[in-house]
Amino acid sequence: SGTTSHTFVFGMNGVADVTTNATVNGAFPITGNTFAAVSVSNPELATLTIASIATGGSVNGGTTGFLAGQFSLQSANSAVNVKSIKLTETGTINASADLTNIKLMNGTTQVGVAVASLNADGTIVFDLSSNPLQITSGATINLSIYADIAGGVNRNFRFTVQRAYDIIATDMTYNVGATVSATSFPVNASQVSVNAGSLVVSKNINSPV
Repeated sequence: SGTTSHTFVFGMNGVADVTTNATVNGAFPITGNTFAAVSVSNPELATLTIASIATGGSVNGGTTGFLAGQFSLQSANSAVNVKSIKLTETGTINASADLTNIKLMNGTTQVGVAVASLNADGTIVFDLSSNPLQITSGATINLSIYADIAGGVNRNFRFTVQRAYDIIATDMTYNVGATVSATSFPVNASQVSVNAGSLVVSKNINSPV
């Protein structure tokens, strides 16, 4: 950034400004082009806005590949690279045991690598630094969280983004951090209740009894 209405010029005032063994001739002072300082304000840098998307509110225990939460990310002013996403589960399930094989998807494309289970504190970090998620300026993408429901019957879970700095994103034009915002934090995905499910037993028509 700079101060507006200021100008600056690079130049040489005289022969004494040149260090050499050769003879220096010229019409001094010698100046280059005049540059004007302009102000670059933060709104011109990339922003990334996160919001939640409503999904299903219940699931049977034992379900695999369940859509456990969904968020949207919208870029503005410049394209962004998303390098890390931290999610926090805030429900009543056993964080480290009841949800397994957790994946982050952008449509049909997996983002980062699947994680076996949540940390004991209910957090999970998708490290995308080796292959950042790119979002073009003005675009909105929907990120979906899928998980296997290994337990937690009669309990619930909810994925959240607790703070702005839980998402690390970079302005691809200026190579500086993008501003992450939301209507408010934490941003909460839908709460999901885990049901016991049901077992249906029927008699085979060929059974003798």
